[in-house]
Amino acid sequence: MPSSSSAHRPLLVWAGADQIPWLSSALERAGLTPARAGGPGLTPHQITELGAEPIADLSMALRSVSHADVLLLNRPAEGTLEWLESRAAAAELRKKNVVVTSLDPLPTSALSPLLVEDDDPYRAVYPRRSPIGVAFFDAMTTFGAAQTVLYAARGVASQGGLGALLVGALDTLSHLQGEPEAIDAAISTPRAASGVRAAPADDLSLLRGSLTAHLRFESGASAVIALADSCGRSFRGVTVTGDAGLIRFSNEGFEWTDTAGALVDRTDAPGDPVAVLADQIIATATGPAPAEPPSAARTLALAGAAVLSARTGQPESPVTIRRMAGMVV
Repeated sequence: MPSSSSAHRPLLVWAGADQIPWLSSALERAGLTPARAGGPGLTPHQITELGAEPIADLSMALRSVSHADVLLLNRPAEGTLEWLESRAAAAELRKKNVVVTSLDPLPTSALSPLLVEDDDPYRAVYPRRSPIGVAFFDAMTTFGAAQTVLYAARGVASQGGLGALLVGALDTLSHLQGEPEAIDAAISTPRAASGVRAAPADDLSLLRGSLTAHLRFESGASAVIALADSCGRSFRGVTVTGDAGLIRFSNEGFEWTDTAGALVDRTDAPGDPVAVLADQIIATATGPAPAEPPSAARTLALAGAAVLSARTGQPESPVTIRRMAGMVV
C-alpha cells in the first residue's frame, strides 16, 4: 500500500468522477494515498479505491485541517470558493501550514479580494515548471531573445479549463518575453441549447471554450495564443523564432534547430501527455514551494486584460486591470 502524501503531511483531494482515472494512476506512480477525498459525482467506491476517507463538507474540511496539502481538481461550491478568496482564509491557512493547489485559477481573477502575498498558501500548475518546460527555459538562455512566439494548448476541461490554459500560457510568455503592452483576444464560449454563446466569464475558474489572442511587446516582439478546452488529447506547446533559429517545446518533447534547419538540441518527453500533466499536478501539490518570487497577481492581470479585450473587441493593457484592482502599476 502506498504511503501517505509525505512523512507528516496528509493530502486532501477534491475531484470530479471523470478525473479519478488519471488521478489514481498519478497517485500510484508517486506512491501516495490521500487521507481524505470527495467531490461532485464521486462515488463511495471511488473514494475507497483511492484509499481515502470521504469528505462530506469541503468547507469544514478546509477549516479543520492543519499541516496538510490540499488538491482542488474541481471547482468548490460558491460559498467555499468565496471563503478561499478572502484574506481571512489565506491568513488562516498560512497560519495552519496548509497549502492549496488548484487546477483552475485561484484566486479566480485579478479583481479578487485576496491579495497575493509572498507566502501565499495557494499554488498553480504552470507548464513552464514541468520537466520539459525547465529544459526549454534552460535552452532559451543560450538561444537568446524571442522574436515571435506561438503558444498552443488544448485538451478537455477536466484536465484544466480555458481559464487554466490561459493562465498557463500567459505565465510562460511573461517569463519568456516580459509583460505585453497590449492583448487583443477573442473568446468563443460553449453554445447554449438556445444557440446563443454567453459572454466570457470574469471568473477564470468558470471560463470555458476556446481563445485566440495576439500580444504586442515593447521590444517589437509578438506572440500568438491559441487555446481550447474541448479537444480531447492533451497538448501544451510553444514555437519560438529568433536570431538563433527555431525552438519548439511541448509535452511531447523539445527541439532546437538553427537558421539553416540543422538540429542543435533535442529532448523527448517520456510517457503519455495526460500522465505527464497528472504527475506534475501531484508534484506541485505535494512538493516544496517554488524557489522564485510570486507572480500570480501580474499573471491574473494579463488574463484579465485578455478577457476584457474579448468583451470590448479592442486591445487591452494589463495596466488597466491593475488599476481596476488597485494594484501597484
